[in-house]
Amino acid sequence: MAWRFAVGFLLGWAFLPSMGCSHREPSDQGVASASSTVSAPAPVQQPSRPSMGENVLVEKEDGQFVQGRVVKDGDPITVEYGGRKTKIRVSDDRVYGLGSRAAAVTINDFAACKTAPDTWVGCLIKQVASGRVEVEDAQGKTYDLAEGDVVGLREETRRRIGQKHKELSEHRDFFAAMNQQTRPYQPPGWEPKPGDEVVARHEDGSWRGGRIRRITPTNVHVSWDDKSPLSIREAREVTPKPKKPQDVQPGQMVLARPRKGSVWELYRVQSIDAKGVLIVDQDGRSRKARKSELIAFGS
Repeated sequence: MAWRFAVGFLLGWAFLPSMGCSHREPSDQGVASASSTVSAPAPVQQPSRPSMGENVLVEKEDGQFVQGRVVKDGDPITVEYGGRKTKIRVSDDRVYGLGSRAAAVTINDFAACKTAPDTWVGCLIKQVASGRVEVEDAQGKTYDLAEGDVVGLREETRRRIGQKHKELSEHRDFFAAMNQQTRPYQPPGWEPKPGDEVVARHEDGSWRGGRIRRITPTNVHVSWDDKSPLSIREAREVTPKPKKPQDVQPGQMVLARPRKGSVWELYRVQSIDAKGVLIVDQDGRSRKARKSELIAFGS
């Protein structure tokens, strides 16, 4: 089947299974808005159709990528990904072969970038030089990556990433505060042990529900509720899921239990009354939560 070319807009916020690679720390938190760069994306060479057994990057949902392997060719293509070998069927215009990285990337255009071992996100290309690529994600964090960790995309996908970058550029202050939160509150005397249900920091920076699989002297091995590959985290990045009301204060950053899914979103506490806690997200949307649904940050 021939490749299709369309026009649309996306973010890679996402996150997900990929082949191993070392973690890249953000090199800068303060960066310019991407809104001025989305109006005229440069043309790139279009990716070729992946073959049976090839390692691929899949746009699983708009802006959300997973890395897997083609297990059945056709229309749609069947891709297997993750430690539990989950299979999904996707149209071929959402699948990118990782073998050749044939599609070039250009400065001020958008691509998919591997920013952590199991995380591909939509990114803006800032600089390309000497086999390295400087990129910026939608939250404004920048990364210095090898060329092999950056994948050129079709126009439809690039435009969706650009639109999301533009939308999220208005919330950089919230993201800056969010990214400083690395130590959730842990109950006094709590010692992590295998089998504990926990909330932990994922490689992509989000906080997700999971379960402790094993403990080493320096790390905690976490399997995720959303079936992402097992991760190795520092003990300070793991806390038990709350079972009773937590002590939170107005103005504090907190994690809130998801109403669906496994990602615990970050909020600011706006006020507290007898009916519960009013929390506000990055878009200014508010909702009520019980204290037993929140995890505060701090020692």
